[in-house]
Amino acid sequence: MKSYILWSTILLMLTCISCRKNTETAGDAPSGTDSIALTADEPITIKSVWDYYPASTQIVNVNAISPSGRHFNDDDAYKLEIMRDSLWINVALDSITGVSYGKIVTDDSCCHTQHITLKASAPLVPCVYRVLRVGEDGDTVRTGFEVLSGKDVVRRLNNGIIMDYFSAENTEKDDTITANICAWGVAANDTIDIELRHDTPEFHERFYKKVLSYSALRFNGRSRPNVYSGPIITDTLGVSMTTDAEVYPDTISEVTFFIHNKSDRTLCYGTPYTVARKIDGRWEELYQGGIWNMPLYGLHAGASSEFMKANLHRLVNDITPGEYIIYKNVYFDGDKDNRWNISARFTIK
Repeated sequence: MKSYILWSTILLMLTCISCRKNTETAGDAPSGTDSIALTADEPITIKSVWDYYPASTQIVNVNAISPSGRHFNDDDAYKLEIMRDSLWINVALDSITGVSYGKIVTDDSCCHTQHITLKASAPLVPCVYRVLRVGEDGDTVRTGFEVLSGKDVVRRLNNGIIMDYFSAENTEKDDTITANICAWGVAANDTIDIELRHDTPEFHERFYKKVLSYSALRFNGRSRPNVYSGPIITDTLGVSMTTDAEVYPDTISEVTFFIHNKSDRTLCYGTPYTVARKIDGRWEELYQGGIWNMPLYGLHAGASSEFMKANLHRLVNDITPGEYIIYKNVYFDGDKDNRWNISARFTIK
């Protein structure tokens, strides 16, 4: 069928490729590991870069890994198979060219890796697949992956694997991961958007390894801190903001603060706040992000607010001794166009 006719291109990346969570597949089973060494002292294995792909995919990525590169040559052949009715059915591929390899050095080993990209002539249908590498001497190693329908992306990945990772019953979850993720959800083309407080390549790799290995993940978040360049106003027009202490220990994770309205007008504000610290003369905002509830509060003339909490997100931010501020956007009732940021200073020692 046309959906199963594939043409392949081998693209070699001379780069260090981190091992992502994957499912190796062998024999007649869609999962499990069955990597056969070409020689006793120089085994070669292959791993699917991703465990799951969306049905819109036309690209499949595989890594071949060996302690030496001598077995990476033009005679190596790759095959793609799809499981139908408990049988593996061959999927036609064009010839493979351009074989070479890069070197990976870790603390306890040194190996060579080959990155293989198979490009399909049409989107793959939802099913279980496997890639086979046939060496020049006929020995074969295998790795598997799964292509999911849009419904399964929602049911099994978004509402399944990711949600289960955040559940209270998961005692093995990485708190650094859960603290950095604000929200997630399925977007167009079965992409899963992950909203982060602090977006880094290192976090991506950690997520792939510990939570979900899916080719259509998209991470959104700040990669560098914003710099606050506005005025630091702690008391103006009868409005001020204070923290419950001027100095906190360097173990603090939340700061309590209050707004005081000594004017003769009602003061309006919402729930969002920002925390920033002074670094080299600049106020760099902490990584916060998140989804805010957006109620509007009115603070009557002569009143003080109930206590509010500012989370420092210690697992995302490096909270070091120094000067800090909290600021919130406020305005007087009936004068929404004249907003300003009211601030409170505090120190961590």
